[in-house]
Amino acid sequence: MQSLNQLMKAHRRVQRVITRCCDQVLPPYALSVEQYHMLVEVEELRHELGVDPSMGCIAVQLAKPANTMSRLVQELEAQGFVRRYRDAIDRRMYRVCLTNHACSCLQGVQQELESTWTQARNDDMTAERYSEAAYALRLGTQTFDVPDGDRAGGAVSHGSDQRAKFPRC
Repeated sequence: MQSLNQLMKAHRRVQRVITRCCDQVLPPYALSVEQYHMLVEVEELRHELGVDPSMGCIAVQLAKPANTMSRLVQELEAQGFVRRYRDAIDRRMYRVCLTNHACSCLQGVQQELESTWTQARNDDMTAERYSEAAYALRLGTQTFDVPDGDRAGGAVSHGSDQRAKFPRC
């Protein structure tokens, strides 16, 4: 129980710093934190799968209901960040890909966030707090260690070995 409390405390501290960084960096890009997280997930899934992820796959990875995912994709599509298209094999499924605009924005956001994070972390966390947070996060990651690539478990195969690791992708 002690390690859980430490983990929760560290999570809150780190989350406050992350939120402050995102609040500073994202507005000029016309992105909310939720939209940014989705773009990052689409980029990561594309890299891991070798194909554009399906909306269902993204929803599972972000733990979002389908209607929330549809709203997010529609907003990002209207802003020119993503393109949605039907899967060539399963016409019921929609896939999502990042536009060139999204890729360049993500690159800029990630650079700015890194810089902002370093400054905010130094301003907000003493060395002792930083050590406590790092220790608690290490405990937390040990609790949730899973084999490489098994992010969601119980995956359904749709072709390649890499795609088989993710459900509904």
